Amino acid sequence: NFFIQGGEKIKEVTLFRVYDRWGELVFEASGIEANNEVLGWNGNFKGKPSSSGSYLWYAEILFKDDEKTVIRGDVILLR
Repeated sequence: NFFIQGGEKIKEVTLFRVYDRWGELVFEASGIEANNEVLGWNGNFKGKPSSSGSYLWYAEILFKDDEKTVIRGDVILLR
């Protein structure tokens, strides 16, 4: 699974999204804890395995001091 990892200063992942190369949303979760593999993207879309390739991800993070930040990047899915 692909999930947000971070230190103990993270209070919550307020939004986590994964998009395919055409910009279609393939995964979304909100109000989840960081470092929890079960809450991440399992590489499926609509119950079926997604194709190998590059996917873009976006996350909004809330820290315990109420500071917010946005992180983004890409991940490669291999089948």
